[in-house]
Amino acid sequence: MAIVQISRIQHRRGRKLAGTGMPQLASGELGWALDTQQLYIGNGSTSEGAPTVGNTRILTETDNIFDFAEVYSYKPTDNLWGVDAPPTRSLQERLDEVVSIESFGWSYALTPTAQTAAIQSAIDKLFLNQENRVVLYFPQGNYEINDIILVPPYATLRGAGKEKTRITSSSNIIFQTRHYNPAASAEGITTNNQPKYIEISGMTLTVDSALYGAIDLYSCTNSTFKDLRIKGIWEFGENNFPHIGILMRSYSNAITCQHNIFDEIELDSLNTGVYSDYDITHNTFGNIYFNKMRYGIAFGTDGAGTGLAEPGQLIGPSYNTVENCIFDSIDKQGFIISLGDYNVSKDNKYLDVGNDNSEFSISVTSCIEFTTTTNVSDNDLFERTKNYMPNRSSDANFNLEYVPEILGRANYEIKHSGQTPIAQQISEIQLLKFPIVDGTITIDYVYNETSFDILQSGTIKIISNIAVPDVYIEDETVYTGTPLYQNALAFTVAQQDFGSVTAGIDTIVLNVTNTIPVVTDNFHYTVRVKA
Repeated sequence: MAIVQISRIQHRRGRKLAGTGMPQLASGELGWALDTQQLYIGNGSTSEGAPTVGNTRILTETDNIFDFAEVYSYKPTDNLWGVDAPPTRSLQERLDEVVSIESFGWSYALTPTAQTAAIQSAIDKLFLNQENRVVLYFPQGNYEINDIILVPPYATLRGAGKEKTRITSSSNIIFQTRHYNPAASAEGITTNNQPKYIEISGMTLTVDSALYGAIDLYSCTNSTFKDLRIKGIWEFGENNFPHIGILMRSYSNAITCQHNIFDEIELDSLNTGVYSDYDITHNTFGNIYFNKMRYGIAFGTDGAGTGLAEPGQLIGPSYNTVENCIFDSIDKQGFIISLGDYNVSKDNKYLDVGNDNSEFSISVTSCIEFTTTTNVSDNDLFERTKNYMPNRSSDANFNLEYVPEILGRANYEIKHSGQTPIAQQISEIQLLKFPIVDGTITIDYVYNETSFDILQSGTIKIISNIAVPDVYIEDETVYTGTPLYQNALAFTVAQQDFGSVTAGIDTIVLNVTNTIPVVTDNFHYTVRVKA
């Protein structure tokens, strides 16, 4: 009769954290740590060929493989390191530098409510703890939310790029900065806990509601907003349409929006691109495209000139810089300041601005309007100058009021260059036209006529005084060519009322007569308007 024997093989087991820990195992012997759920096998002796005496840990389902992946090095085979061994890090550490929103339960399949909750949960868990300084990454795709996403200090929200990562809200502001109070109350905000060192970049923000904007910066400081596209649903002609791309507010005059950088941003189809009635200061707006909106930038326009009612509204926006931006298809002013000082518009291009969605020849407002006295326009270019300043009788804008590029009490200089034939003009004709200004208009010119080898160079200075009102002209010239025509070219200046927008005198006209029997001529000019 056959005998069947079933035996049990017993391996070493015990508690690793008790006594002296895991003992030395025999060659090939298994040891199981009950308390830590870890499995080991003995290396064997060196005489058997083992490189070292000891125990080797065997990975099981209870282990995190990333704890053992201390093998990441930056380009370990690169000549960068020379004879030095490159530092190593765990794979877990490397992967945690950038955290995907998908790691917090977000997915395309979620409802807008659930997507909003997942995004807010990720931000809270990562950044309400002030020690975290990681990047929260939003992969490319469409995100639909229905409530405000609150952004605390040190948060970095980074998408895959404009029109790659797209966040859409139909019922509220998309991003609002906050301090450390989880309740997002304004109470208790200080310079220590205010929103700071925030970055939002690489995404498109779309607002589908006329009642809300995209970004609300509440007492935000030292932060960066770049590589963004902000879109709304505003249409030409809309008036009471509180639809703002970037809103900037302040808790107080001391705890304000300041030292923020806005760069490479597209603002499209909004009532107002950037808006603030608060004492925001030292913010820089660069390389921004303002397109299709009622106002480009509006500062201090609510209760202008009297000071505003809320804390943080004593003096209005000040010491802010707008540079290298393009304003296009703006119904009213591209940049308007009703309250605020020492703001600068520099090296910007104001294209179709102030025409109320009409042809350029029907201007209704200035391109820039500064009510206070210390704001500056520096080297800005205006499409209006090109369209209005050359003023021959054959031009479509011949009898139209020259609505000024810049209106109000400001320091500015407008530059424009061009050329035009004059031909023989026995009777006086209009050559150039300018807006009514308090200041000086300087025209540097060179006139040449080929049949008589005439070359005349000169500087015309026009001094305009609105208070009188009156206008004066002087012409300093140097002439070469046929002596007969040395005084053939003569300039006069006059004020005229074309009356389409402004009551009373509204335009300065430079007139010319020319007794030369011209074959071919050209008048080259450069204009500087200082006001």
